[in-house]
Amino acid sequence: MNKKLKEAFDKTVSCFMDDPRVVAAYHSGSIGTHREDEFSDVDPVFLIKTEEFITFDRELPQLFEKIVAKPILWWPERWIWVPGYGENVHNTRNYAIFFEFDDELLQYDINIGAAPINTRIKVGKNQFIFDKVNVLEITSEDIISVPEEKKLVWIILMYWIYVYIHVKYIKRQDIFKLLYAQQELFSEHLEVLRYIQPEIAQQWWPLIVKQVDESRRKNLLTYFGQTNVDSIVKALQDEIISFSNDARQACAKWQAVYPEAFEFSVINHLKKNGIIC
Repeated sequence: MNKKLKEAFDKTVSCFMDDPRVVAAYHSGSIGTHREDEFSDVDPVFLIKTEEFITFDRELPQLFEKIVAKPILWWPERWIWVPGYGENVHNTRNYAIFFEFDDELLQYDINIGAAPINTRIKVGKNQFIFDKVNVLEITSEDIISVPEEKKLVWIILMYWIYVYIHVKYIKRQDIFKLLYAQQELFSEHLEVLRYIQPEIAQQWWPLIVKQVDESRRKNLLTYFGQTNVDSIVKALQDEIISFSNDARQACAKWQAVYPEAFEFSVINHLKKNGIIC
């Protein structure tokens, strides 16, 4: 973490520890993990008493200005602009705050949520910041979301549906829709790889890719860098071969029935249209 950013972060933690409305805090993002480095963003989560949540949310920009510096930009992330969102205490808040600190422009991502009732949030030892009311449970377990077994074949079918869709976009020479379809193929392929390596948590895709076996990671690069129709057509054949191999392995691992007939039909459709040999 940037030293100046850490200084700003420490100021907020010190203040919120003394604020009776804030009951606990923990790190999200890369802080406290093996991914942390000097470029890591600060991305804490502060848990607020439910009855104080709305008021605290409204006062937070002024509190930040008083504690750290006047924000140049206070940007609500996600869908906070949706009417009524800000009145619901069950909706967490995510803010990207840009400010100058010792003549350096810094970004501080801050999250606030209503403290849970009758449940505890599991956090890693290095994620823990403070806890006044015992709402955090420190665990040594890797907190990951296990892939849904029933969803595997659905994901595979989604991939082949988008392979089929490639044909009309190729015939139209519609490069932007092709790039969109390539994004879909990449997303479904990456999700299938989580079934082969279920220890990989569902998270931001650049983090998932880094945990994929190196040989498969190289195959995933075929979905990028194609900026014309001919290059996408050329890449598509390698993409579907790689995907088919990975998807079959995933089905074998999870004892699922691979949709052989649909793959055959889609590939035959591509051959009839001269997309692949």
